[in-house]
Amino acid sequence: MNSLPPKPHYRAMPLDRLSRYACIFAAILALCWTHQAFALDRLDFYFASLDNTHTGMHAKESRMAMQSIMQKIFAPKYPEMRLHLDFLDRDGGLVEVMTSKQYDVIATTGLDYLELRGRIRLRPLVILSKTEQPTDTFLLITRKNKTLKTLAGLPNRTLIIEACGGDIAKLWLDTQLEAHGLPRHQEFFHVVRTGDKPSRTLLPVFFGQADACVVSESAFAVMSELNPQLKEKLAVEVRSAGYISILISATERLEDWARDIVMEETLRMHTIPDGRQILTIMQMKRFFPFKPEYLESAERIFRDHQRSGGGG
Repeated sequence: MNSLPPKPHYRAMPLDRLSRYACIFAAILALCWTHQAFALDRLDFYFASLDNTHTGMHAKESRMAMQSIMQKIFAPKYPEMRLHLDFLDRDGGLVEVMTSKQYDVIATTGLDYLELRGRIRLRPLVILSKTEQPTDTFLLITRKNKTLKTLAGLPNRTLIIEACGGDIAKLWLDTQLEAHGLPRHQEFFHVVRTGDKPSRTLLPVFFGQADACVVSESAFAVMSELNPQLKEKLAVEVRSAGYISILISATERLEDWARDIVMEETLRMHTIPDGRQILTIMQMKRFFPFKPEYLESAERIFRDHQRSGGGG
């Protein structure tokens, strides 16, 4: 018959040993807390967004949405942080403003990042996209009975460019016109307007009030779902390669721990209800981790623009 193992004998730990363990435990806690407290050596963090990154929203709405994103990222873990957001005029001495105030994070278009990276040290982190892909595309759209060749014979040609396309859309269009042996858009079209919404970009072409427009493919898809007749009367003349809508970059001032939080929280934002609500308000879909190849099409256009003398 097997004997049972001996019953363990318990005895109270001597008070001096308990005190030593308590001190060790306290020291471990202090060490861990010191690591976390490192993040709180400063409470003020500064974020900047260029004034052309509103993507279909008015400035006031965009500011509220961006502030909501900032709060969503940092407030749950660091409620004592003070987060500051500025919208910067890209034509108002931008480099001087950024270096004087020492921002931590900046939101730009892909083209603006290419212009800034040679003067300010930036590390791209994430892309904010209007689609389920990291990049979107531009479309040059006309009515089905018109092409670039037939437009060339028309007087008083009118073009509308979607506002969120910005300068990159204009530079891309110039490359397409030059490929067809035509002058740049300011010379080829007699009237060039900006459409502050996709509807104000597409519908004038649909109703024959404008000859052509440049609009994002994502916006055209949404508008076509709402009004299927758009695809019946409008034609895609040219489609661009992919481009970045909004690029979020860290400056060299941002600490590693804060950069990790920005990455982690933005990339999961579309998976949680509050995050999806903020993205919907911004008319955006989700964040993606940055990859250099997402900038390739913009870099080609940027280099061509510089080689041609930067005109346009």
